[in-house]
Amino acid sequence: MTQTHDLTLGDITVTIRSDGIFELPRAYFPNLPESDPSPETIQIGANLWEVKSGERHVLVDTGAGQALKQMFPETGAALEGIEAERVTDVILTHMHVDHIGGLLGDDPFPNAKIHVSQAEWDFWSSPALIETAPEEMHPMIQLVQSITGPLSERLVLHEGEVDLGDGITLLPLPGHTPGHMGVRLADGGDSLTLIGDAVIAQDIQFATPRVSYLLDVAPEAAVATRVALLEQLAESGDLFAATHLSFPGVGRVRRAANGFAYDPA
Repeated sequence: MTQTHDLTLGDITVTIRSDGIFELPRAYFPNLPESDPSPETIQIGANLWEVKSGERHVLVDTGAGQALKQMFPETGAALEGIEAERVTDVILTHMHVDHIGGLLGDDPFPNAKIHVSQAEWDFWSSPALIETAPEEMHPMIQLVQSITGPLSERLVLHEGEVDLGDGITLLPLPGHTPGHMGVRLADGGDSLTLIGDAVIAQDIQFATPRVSYLLDVAPEAAVATRVALLEQLAESGDLFAATHLSFPGVGRVRRAANGFAYDPA
């Protein structure tokens, strides 16, 4: 049974849906100081968001679906119970498999527009990508590109900050991938910022935000985005949520020592 957690922002309803957990080697954080007490295996969450606002029924990411079951058997159940025909929009924070795997199959959301950033689409859909990428990345690229073809007819591409209406705004957060983006939900003075993979490991990257992640396409840009975002969230005190925080992965940021601290809501 899928774990869910509901919250409201004015007239917007948000359901946080757990897609399971991932167990990652410590080596996935290559510049983590040797003195850091993190264990050799680091567990992270996997969350996505179902948003109902006005006539819109929106999914922000689609989880791993069946795409990663063999490697990560505790993933892929977040979409259980969703009436796919009612979904009007799917927003992809980025196109890593654990975010788009739910799009595998025969037209899983037949009435939905698929929103993604132009830079993200250009990067992953390029035929030249597999020729220049390391060989160990080829299976992931092939899987992503198997999904991109069927999406093209319903695709809506975006650049920069974009107001989609109904209290939904797309925010560029590049670095983890070229077109990685977040989503701000706001209504009636309440807001929630969905930051996708701007933070991966809550026990590492709040306290030491300059620690990179192995799958960051542009590590320096990812660090710059994370630091600026955490500074902004600490200053504003705004509520935020992230994909890979422990379920339900929603809370606030405050400054602490030389970095930040995460306070779950």
